[in-house]
Amino acid sequence: MGIGKYQQNIAHPSQLTNENDFVAAYDKAFHSFPRPTWNSAAPCVAVIKKNASILSKFNKWFDSPEFDKDLPVLIIDDESDYASVNSAKLDDSPTRINSLIRDLCQISSRTSYVAVTATPFANIFIDDADESDLFPQDFIHILKSPDAYIGAKKLFGDMDSVPEDSSCVREIDEGELESWLPVSHGKNYDIVDPELDDQVKHAVCTFINACALRPNAEDEQQSMLIHMSRFTDVQRQIADRVSGYLRQVENAVRFHADGDPRIDDLQEAFESEYYTSTDISWGMMFLRIRRLVQSSRLRVRLVNSDSDDWSLRNDVPPDLTSNECTIFIGGNQLSRGMTLSGLICSVFYRRVTASDTLLQMGRWFGYRPNYANLQRIWLLPESVLDYRYSCSIVEELKESASRMKHLGMTPKQFGLAIRKNPNKGVRITNASKMRNAVEGIGYQEFDMAGEIIESIKLDVDMKR
Repeated sequence: MGIGKYQQNIAHPSQLTNENDFVAAYDKAFHSFPRPTWNSAAPCVAVIKKNASILSKFNKWFDSPEFDKDLPVLIIDDESDYASVNSAKLDDSPTRINSLIRDLCQISSRTSYVAVTATPFANIFIDDADESDLFPQDFIHILKSPDAYIGAKKLFGDMDSVPEDSSCVREIDEGELESWLPVSHGKNYDIVDPELDDQVKHAVCTFINACALRPNAEDEQQSMLIHMSRFTDVQRQIADRVSGYLRQVENAVRFHADGDPRIDDLQEAFESEYYTSTDISWGMMFLRIRRLVQSSRLRVRLVNSDSDDWSLRNDVPPDLTSNECTIFIGGNQLSRGMTLSGLICSVFYRRVTASDTLLQMGRWFGYRPNYANLQRIWLLPESVLDYRYSCSIVEELKESASRMKHLGMTPKQFGLAIRKNPNKGVRITNASKMRNAVEGIGYQEFDMAGEIIESIKLDVDMKR
């Protein structure tokens, strides 16, 4: 649990759960698990998925006469703005996961609930007057981002400042891509063109160049993200075309380099994206790409509910190799909690309605040791503006939390506010999670200490 260095003699925690516990096939097995008591030799640890069926069974097992109801319990709710927040209508019963987490918090009289998330907007909109709900009533602690972390502000800036380095951000030409795949489409949309769109081809070729350029990466996993649809069948069509184009590029590199248009695509991507930042000639670069292709490390993987069938049809092995260069294609499964090792290039072609969802979809945030200059992200121009707004409200929330801590106040005492988007872009969070938010009522307190205020207009009415 991370404390063995400081407490050498502490008992090893008992593991209550594994991948099979509390699921249907093992419905009766959990009844035999011993409940933790004051006489237990070691602390107990349970890792529970936020699945209603599993969580319900765990609560039933936990809430037993065998369990000492004054035993300390720590609940750590990861991704706490997702599923945990009650999004039901005001007069309806709480949503299932929210209700089950509330029940879990009540089993012991000494329960501490800690919510963890990178996007806490929905959490602070929970009704603070409902003591049974999950509002962060005691504190909000902001973790400081390390200097090496590449976050939204570094990439996109905010509404008041330019980004530190926008060289890796590219804007998608929606007018050109719309004829291949409209940004708004249905689940049965059929991509008529059997070829891959030119902008996506450019991104794929950029990724191949980046894999060959990344220093000392022969034994490292590298990845690309293509997120252009939330529908599984459309994702499959995209994967078919990306896979077909990648095979064409690999064949061109292996067998007939001279005059092949795919080689021209690779060279154009190299010269437009990386040539000015490296001292490598195209001739040397091509030799690197050929070695990469001959190593058979390049692979396309579909990530959705149909991925197993697609992988079987396309001879994709189930497990990633330790140095695979993977193009991941998918939608919502790629959006939250999934880490793509060595992510270099991303194509994100979606319209998103909420800031927290948009920030969670940004898989390109993180650490890029010794290859940050190779990273490239393709987005719609409106998505860039949405990220700037989202970054602004994150920074403002951090400042509010810092001031609240300085004043020694709790979130309920302080009263947190988030500014609405002044543009037509994303809203703060899902409307159902803002049902307790109040707009334009009351006042916002400002600390003007240390500020210089200058009047630029004077009233000429002598009676005033």
